[in-house]
Amino acid sequence: MLSYKASNQKREQEQLRAANERFSKVFHLGPHMMAILRKSDFRYIDVNRRFLEVRGFKYEDIIGKTPMEVGVTHSEFAKIIETLETEGSIQNFQHSVITKDGSNGTIILSAEEIEIDNQECILFAYNDITEMKRLQTERVEQLTKHLKLEEELSQSNQLIADIIKNMPDGFYALDNQWRFMFVNKQAEELFQKNQEELIGQIIWVIDPKALGTILEHNFSKARTDSLPITFEYPSSLSKDTWHQITVYPSEFGVSVYYRDITVQKLASEKLIKAQEETISILESMTDGFYALDRDLQFTYVNRAAEAAFSKSRDEVLGKKITQVFKANEATLLNYNKVVSENCPVTFEIISEALGNKWLEISSYPTDNGLTCYFRDITNRKSAEETLRQSEDKFSKAFHGGPIIMVLATINEGRFIDVNEAFCASTGYTREEIIGYTSEELNFFAESDKRQKIRYKLIENHQTENEEFDFRTKSGEIRQGLSWTQQFNLDGEHCHITGIIDVTEQKRIQKEMANLERLNLVGQLAAGIAHEIRNPMTTVRGYLQLISAKPNYTDQKDAFALMISELDRANFIISEFLALAQTKPTEFKSQNLNDIVNSLYPLLEADTFTQNKKKFFIPCEIPNLALDGKEIVQLILNLTRNGLEAMSLGGSLTIKTYVEGSTVVLSITDEGSGIQPENLKKLGIPFYTTKDSGTGLGLATCFRIAESHKAKINIFASPSGTTICTLFPIPNE
Repeated sequence: MLSYKASNQKREQEQLRAANERFSKVFHLGPHMMAILRKSDFRYIDVNRRFLEVRGFKYEDIIGKTPMEVGVTHSEFAKIIETLETEGSIQNFQHSVITKDGSNGTIILSAEEIEIDNQECILFAYNDITEMKRLQTERVEQLTKHLKLEEELSQSNQLIADIIKNMPDGFYALDNQWRFMFVNKQAEELFQKNQEELIGQIIWVIDPKALGTILEHNFSKARTDSLPITFEYPSSLSKDTWHQITVYPSEFGVSVYYRDITVQKLASEKLIKAQEETISILESMTDGFYALDRDLQFTYVNRAAEAAFSKSRDEVLGKKITQVFKANEATLLNYNKVVSENCPVTFEIISEALGNKWLEISSYPTDNGLTCYFRDITNRKSAEETLRQSEDKFSKAFHGGPIIMVLATINEGRFIDVNEAFCASTGYTREEIIGYTSEELNFFAESDKRQKIRYKLIENHQTENEEFDFRTKSGEIRQGLSWTQQFNLDGEHCHITGIIDVTEQKRIQKEMANLERLNLVGQLAAGIAHEIRNPMTTVRGYLQLISAKPNYTDQKDAFALMISELDRANFIISEFLALAQTKPTEFKSQNLNDIVNSLYPLLEADTFTQNKKKFFIPCEIPNLALDGKEIVQLILNLTRNGLEAMSLGGSLTIKTYVEGSTVVLSITDEGSGIQPENLKKLGIPFYTTKDSGTGLGLATCFRIAESHKAKINIFASPSGTTICTLFPIPNE
């Protein structure tokens, strides 16, 4: 009995072991994921190979871990356990899992409670439906999209139908027997029938006038060739109406689309007419005209261009410009600029190809290339060159001439330009003059003189021989003689004025007047001196004889007075004779210092008797060609005038020195000077400011200076007067 029990127990153990082995093989080698959790703490105690492959874990990553630690959410796991405890098992429960790499999956789960080694466990079997779920989802999405596309297509077809029905252009469809299958509203208006009246009707019955026309021909051609065709057609149903018709063939017939192009057709006809008029204008132009494409090939030339090229348009059209003639390099650069920069260019060239003529070319960009207008400007260039040469000559004459020249505005008197003679005469530079007015420069010595000249210029457009005084930069007043001509410059009234500086001429005229007066006096002296002197000598002799008689002793003072007056008259006559001397001057090489030294005792006696002083300061000077007697008279006249001009104790200073190319004899007194109004009259015979003067002394000095080609300058001030006689040094 015991043996039997032991044998049964052994057999049962053997069966249990075999069952455990089979369960282990099924568990580990099965195609589905399987796992065993200990129920007490819900930790994995075993998982099969498929579980590890699908979830991406290693065995040691799972064993001892709870499902929540390997990607199962708390909520889902709690729901699984709740279902298991309620129903005792779980069949086909779907839930999501997370693999080790973080990707999501979907599984079908089944679970049973089991006991292993006296422990309550839970056996989980999983079926991975992730791929199946994905395919189902994609299929659902595809079906959804398909349904949506069908709905959209239906809506689109309806929309297209509505658009075609209501579009402003006409549309109708014909079957292979030319019967209407569809017409829109515009087609209804064209055929003047509604859709119900047209559908099923043959088009040639509705529009019999179209038979035999281009409409019928092109409908048939489109269907035969199975190619769409577009053409223009004057409607047979509506007068003066043009349609552009496009026919589209199909297996069911043809679809016809047409639109009203009457306005465009009229505009096109007008454009064609305008183009014809433009071509007519271009052909009648005297200027050359041609058009080039972007490769600089001729596309059009007018008759004037043909004549200029000496080639017919048949020889030119379609050829590049470089093939027709040798084009100027600058021309090609400008043409390329017009094309590349899309901007017009105007330029001038000398064309060797057209016989070295000057051409003005205006080039304009177009959509297809460029157009060019050209004209022969050889004559204009020649005229411009002539004008330029004329202006150059004028400029040279203006700037290089010896006469002072001025360009200025009339209203303001603002200087526009002046020449070099102006600058040399006034001391200004051109920069100091140009842009300024004569008033700003204080140019006119008399402020109202400019206005007087201006009024004459405005009235007569020119003036001649106008005398005026002008002021230089240094303040010197000079005399000018002007002529003025009015002209317009850039719309403004201006004048060109020539001025001759007559200051020196006026001075010479003054000296000539003095000389003429001296000559007159000399002629008078020569005519009457001897006639008067002889009777006077006789009268003086008899007065001396009578005054010596005792009977006239008491009248002796009266006789002495008469003799003194006769002597004075004789002195005046001697002065006359000195002015009137016509004998040749006897020049000898002498030194001016020697002549002054020879007169020194006489001069010293004069100063001593008048209680005055004299000083002689000689410098080394060269010998001069002098008439000694005349120079003595000149020195005595000048020194005695100086002594008479001074009060007691005054000093007279005589100097000789070289200044430039002259020897200067300077005599300076310490008198009260000479009034400015009297300076101009000095040297005029019989003009004197002295009570007992004759007015002939200075006149004699001027004559002597003139005979020696010398010049007398007088400088007066309140502190005295200096008279300088400048003798030229002869050339060796």
